[in-house]
Parts: sequence; C-alpha cells; structure tokens
Amino acid sequence: MGVTLHTRHSRRFLAQPPSQLELVRPAAEPEVEQLDQAVYDTGLGHPRQAGVMGPPRQGHHHSLHRPPQNAEIEETVEAMSELVQAGKVRHLGLSEVNSELLRRAHAVHPITAVQSEYSFWTRDPETEVLDAMRELGVALVPYSPLGRGFLTGTVKPDSLGDKDFRGHNPRFTGAAGHANQAIADAVAQIAERKGITPAQVALAWVHGQGARLGIRLAPIPGTKRAKWLEQNVAAVQITLDSDDLAVLDPLGDKVVGARY
Repeated sequence: MGVTLHTRHSRRFLAQPPSQLELVRPAAEPEVEQLDQAVYDTGLGHPRQAGVMGPPRQGHHHSLHRPPQNAEIEETVEAMSELVQAGKVRHLGLSEVNSELLRRAHAVHPITAVQSEYSFWTRDPETEVLDAMRELGVALVPYSPLGRGFLTGTVKPDSLGDKDFRGHNPRFTGAAGHANQAIADAVAQIAERKGITPAQVALAWVHGQGARLGIRLAPIPGTKRAKWLEQNVAAVQITLDSDDLAVLDPLGDKVVGARY
C-alpha cells in the first residue's frame, strides 16, 4: 500500500452512507476524474458511516467510512466490489471494524487493509480485530499514531481553543488531561535520551508492532508541515530497545479517559 502526498483536496467525505452501487459509484468516479486518476489503489471502508476519501494522485483510497446504518456490511462491500470489477478500484479496505464485521466483509470480497486508531495509548485493534486480520492476511493502517498530537508533547490541554475538537475529547480535558500528561512526559524522556523527537518515539513504537502482532502495518500520521513530515519518515529507521519498550508498553494501561 503506497503512501503519497497531494493537495488539501486529497481527502473527501460524504455525509450520507452510499450503501448500494448506485450511490457508491457516483461517489468514487468524480474523485477519479478530478484527480486525473483512472484507478484507485485501495478502497477503505469505515463500518458506521459512508464516505469517499480520495488521497493522492498515485495511490488513491476510495473510502466508505463506517458500516452503513441502512444496510448490512455485505451489501455495501458487494457494491464496492463491483468498482473493482469495473477497474475503478484495485483493492478494498475497511475502517474501525471488529473481527466479526471483517470476516463477513471478507467473505464477500477480499479485504486488503483495516484502518483503525492505534498507538501505545490506544491499542483497541489488538483485542477487537487482530485475530481476524492474522487469519485473513489483512494489513493494519494505524491512524492517529501520535495520539492526535498528545504524544508529541506539544499539546497543552489548557490551551486548546474552542474550535479544536480535542478541547472536548475526554483524554485531553480536565483531570484526565492533566493525568495523561505523565504519559507524554515519559515519551519525552525517552526521546531526550535517544536524541530524537517524541513523535519519532511514538511512531517507532507503532512501526515495531508489525512483527509482534504478526501483521503488516503502515501508520498514517497527519501533518501540514514538511519539517514534521521528514521527521515522521525518519522514524522508520529508529529501533527502540528493551529499556524503551519497558516504559512504553505499559502506558496504554495508564491512560485516563475514553477515545471519544
């Protein structure tokens, strides 16, 4: 699965869930035409809300985000699979699914990847979908591998503005936000000792989980600045030692507050 760059138009979502082909196809084809791309590489579908995500010119994702409310997952995946047959999409994926939904979807059409939030402070995929991913050979695409910026040590909960959704996130606000600061501090201490950034520590941990979990993975940290992009890419070359992991691995049990 390729990761490339494009403009601010690289991701698009639809509010209404296109759960049948007559809705899925019109959602995908305008993205193909506008971005001058004949084929999407991977279609990523989220289980509860449908949408279209048209990333870069090279390596598009046609994304149905969350299983639809008005149809079974099988119906939606079947519709998406017709886009594969039509040559519009090369592979299909899902987002935030559990093992049951993944197996049901995969029975209709092979699923290439599952996109889920994953970091050392959000490890839900390990208990919710990992067994099916191993069984079916499905890759993981971890989003928010930096904990929506919290793990970088640059986010101060008290300074989040009213328009920043993190200001209303249970992990960022009130007593929970202050308690979770100890997690960011632990990451910062490792980063200082190794001469790297906290973001690189968090990403190196995620990159290193593929072998442990027995799956392929490719995290997708978000950034708007080339400086941070270069640091994120460099994290692939960083190896955490046993002392680092002894600190990082237990942090998930110390998180205060729900994801949302």
